[in-house]
Amino acid sequence: MSFNTASAQVIKRDITGKFDLKVRNADVFYPQISTVLPSDGYDENYAFLGDMPGVKEWLGDRVYSELRAGEYKIVNKLWESSLLIDRHRIDDDRLNLYGPLIEDLASEAVQHPDELVVDALITGETDLGFDGKAFFANDHVFGDSGSQDNLLSVTPDGGAATTILAIDVKEAFNQARIQLLRFKNDQGKFLNRTTMTKLSSLMIFMPPELEQEARNALDTQIYGFISGIGGENLVIDRPQIVASPLLTDARQIYVLHLGRALRPIIFQARSPLRRDVIDLGGIEKKEVKLITEARYNVGYGPWFTAVKVAFP
Repeated sequence: MSFNTASAQVIKRDITGKFDLKVRNADVFYPQISTVLPSDGYDENYAFLGDMPGVKEWLGDRVYSELRAGEYKIVNKLWESSLLIDRHRIDDDRLNLYGPLIEDLASEAVQHPDELVVDALITGETDLGFDGKAFFANDHVFGDSGSQDNLLSVTPDGGAATTILAIDVKEAFNQARIQLLRFKNDQGKFLNRTTMTKLSSLMIFMPPELEQEARNALDTQIYGFISGIGGENLVIDRPQIVASPLLTDARQIYVLHLGRALRPIIFQARSPLRRDVIDLGGIEKKEVKLITEARYNVGYGPWFTAVKVAFP
């Protein structure tokens, strides 16, 4: 093939077409557990407002209350990924050899946010949320909430360091669910006080090593947790079960409440994924460059929408 302006444009469309098709068909996870919020600057400040004051008997003059706020900033970051393609291979009509590499680059770019949101959960015991505490902590306080705990520990039925079984996963989920129901707002009232029988949109998120036990515990109709004993498996507020290889600690799970206005993680979207092909029509460079960039970052939403449970 002899390069000219027309042929270069055809090849560029072929390369970017493979890239764009992979991006469009990608199965991304981050919107499931994060609230996607737009950004129009270098960073964004989030003032997490407290809840409305309660109703009280009107005696004498009105008593006006102010909303409490905790300030939290997320700074956007610039991300890139780039690929070199031998221009002479393209000249020899060998572009198809690079098709899988182009698709891999697209996958890396479009699924990078998944890695960020899961990393935020993993580092939640050290990275700070809007209240100045680690996102997962034993001593969250906001206004009149009192000290609250979204970092739990459940000892397996067989004792510490033993194999985690279905009965242990079910106990961990139950403890986390109770904790989610018990959380209070800055006015000292239950966040879920209107929930009488059902806490909707729960997800149990775990490493692959625990998925089978989680499904045995929470997704089967009949259980047999104890040898010789079985029966109907009653699961209150049956959760969505999701396993990810990005979670590498096989003795930790997360129970997420995704039914509130804000989810556990904030994905701050500044500039969408872009791509370009350069040095395609010239002879100065040996390689053609496929480049990508995007601007975004992640941070924490309300800590009371997530509970982490560790098995010692």
